[in-house]
Amino acid sequence: MIRVIPLAPNERRVLELRASGATYGDIASAEGLTINDVLAAIGIICMKLDVGSEQEAVRAFTGEDLETALRAEHECRFGAEQEAA
Repeated sequence: MIRVIPLAPNERRVLELRASGATYGDIASAEGLTINDVLAAIGIICMKLDVGSEQEAVRAFTGEDLETALRAEHECRFGAEQEAA
């Protein structure tokens, strides 16, 4: 079983912006970060999603894998018991 580590809200925002086509500079300006901060966040996102590239992270976020990732994040945060309730 693959374990998905939940993304922090700022990491999720960086990924959302990248998925929408924003450049590193756009993201840095919008979020009050440096470009190095954005690159570091992308590296952490890839690690948490267990993917090898930014492109894979964006595909996982925007594609069919998003539902699986969100379900895993929900279970990690709230436990599988609440989902069944």
